[in-house]
Amino acid sequence: MSDELRFSGQLISEMLDVIKRHDERAEEDAVSAQYFAGMIGFLLGRVDGLNTEQKNAVLDDMRTFAGHVMQDVEQHRSQQAQPAEPTVGTWKPGDN
Repeated sequence: MSDELRFSGQLISEMLDVIKRHDERAEEDAVSAQYFAGMIGFLLGRVDGLNTEQKNAVLDDMRTFAGHVMQDVEQHRSQQAQPAEPTVGTWKPGDN
């Protein structure tokens, strides 16, 4: 089994659907993000074998990871939003 996470749009969509069924305000991404943040704290609080300092180090690593994912998503969205530039040298009907 691979150590890599299997992160996908489908996974996110399904998790968001569950949260939205629980709380309709989660239609707003900022509200959903608060639920995910709370779940991270909840789950880390239940981890056995780590003291509070170690859990805080893991939380810091997760914050860094989340920041990288956020930047990747923002970059991808900005690339999709850029209008296509007109092609140079294309003939159009009516051009002389």
